[in-house]
Amino acid sequence: MDFKFKTLSLQRSGIHFTYLDFGPPSNASNSESYETIFAIRGLAFHSRDNIPKVIKLAPSFNIALNRRDYPGTSLLTESDISLASSKSAEGRARYLAERGVEILEFVDDFVRREDVPPVSQAAKRKTIGGVGILGWSLGATYALAAFGNIEKLESGSRERLSRYVRALILDDPPSVCFGLPPSKDNCFPALDLTIPQDEAFEFGLWWLTAYFDHPGNALKRDLDNHAYALPSASRVPSIFSVYPRYDNIVCTEPVLRADGIGTMEVLKDEIRENYEKVLFGNSCAAKDSEEELRANTDIREVLPLFEGVWEFGHARAPAFGVVAFWQIQERKERERRGPRKDGNGYVRCQMVPGTNHFSHWDDPEIMIREWKKALS
Repeated sequence: MDFKFKTLSLQRSGIHFTYLDFGPPSNASNSESYETIFAIRGLAFHSRDNIPKVIKLAPSFNIALNRRDYPGTSLLTESDISLASSKSAEGRARYLAERGVEILEFVDDFVRREDVPPVSQAAKRKTIGGVGILGWSLGATYALAAFGNIEKLESGSRERLSRYVRALILDDPPSVCFGLPPSKDNCFPALDLTIPQDEAFEFGLWWLTAYFDHPGNALKRDLDNHAYALPSASRVPSIFSVYPRYDNIVCTEPVLRADGIGTMEVLKDEIRENYEKVLFGNSCAAKDSEEELRANTDIREVLPLFEGVWEFGHARAPAFGVVAFWQIQERKERERRGPRKDGNGYVRCQMVPGTNHFSHWDDPEIMIREWKKALS
């Protein structure tokens, strides 16, 4: 089946986003409620023929959108790109804020156009309806940017989304998505200077789809006893089933502009600010003042139905995702003050056994079940 992109032009700016969806669940009547997940893709891999497996299986209304510069979505302007590499912290923060607000505007325009059901209460006080925003891999950076800049959204849109948004879902992001340092043994072949330049990036993408045998248990935080570079021979990498559609799902041009790992490094302080604010209610700029830390805006003041953040790790994915999972776990355990007190369930960490970085391709049934936990 050939999956065709649809297009939505934002009412406020005219910027257009391409996206995939298969409509509301087939068993939902006009009067029934259901949950909706907006998925934001990662580096180089975009939505066409990559995410449809989980969209088709979903007992919900799932939408996968292509970020700026990816096929069919408006290109970033030269002014946008210059902000991403600005020497000014304000310029870099503005770049991330604008990308985040665009995603929120897409969600707002979409739920209005498609009459998506808001949050409501069913029998036995069960919460139904509403939306979650999911960031897979490097897409988590932009999902965080959306929540971290919700106050910059136009007031009418902000009020509407306050009746919809329930969860932020982070699926196997690396540490750079949080502005955190990677492990000293971190490996990504695309950045390996000993590999010929014209082969390194594609090899890196292939490597991302492999399975890894991490000694012991991926939940055990042992940086010195981990598979950083060597894939496993015990299960065929996802690339071998993806490959017939490889040209449909991989787009390298954005990586050469403002969507590469280098840009993540330049933006690390601004990315870290969003991570601190959204997950822990803190501000990096205010970290020396307990008064300011406690006064920092709680996301739930703007989104009162927001139930929290779900971080999904994959036990057989490359080590970068497992290490990032540990970093969030450890930080959650240390957090003892402010609006994100340990134990309140605001940040939930779930390691999915047996799955790799492309679990939505190889094991879509598993991932739909896991993602739905965030909206259950």
